[in-house]
Amino acid sequence: MLNDELSQFYGTENYYKQPLYPSFRYTDGIKFMAEVYKAYWILDFIFSNQLKPKIGKAPFQIWLIKVNRDNSYIITCKEDSDQPNLLRHKIEYTDLPDSIQLYFIDGILLLPSEY
Repeated sequence: MLNDELSQFYGTENYYKQPLYPSFRYTDGIKFMAEVYKAYWILDFIFSNQLKPKIGKAPFQIWLIKVNRDNSYIITCKEDSDQPNLLRHKIEYTDLPDSIQLYFIDGILLLPSEY
């Protein structure tokens, strides 16, 4: 499944740009996830939310995409695991097979195993 495949990424050899948000980068593991699971929407969602002052000024962000049994999901952003959410958003449908956690650090989106 998704998390098993993503856990194989350690570090990154390349950094990629999202054309709509050229000041942000993402790693090999994120590129794999976006391509294989058709999940470029995750990059767009996270990068677009960097324009919100409360989120954009947080240098270390933990993003959790929790997939529910009915294929809806809740996406949250925190500065630290014991802090309140900076953002919580529910969306009605995703075809992601698993819940995932991502980090956004100093303008780079990466998998926890790539940190």
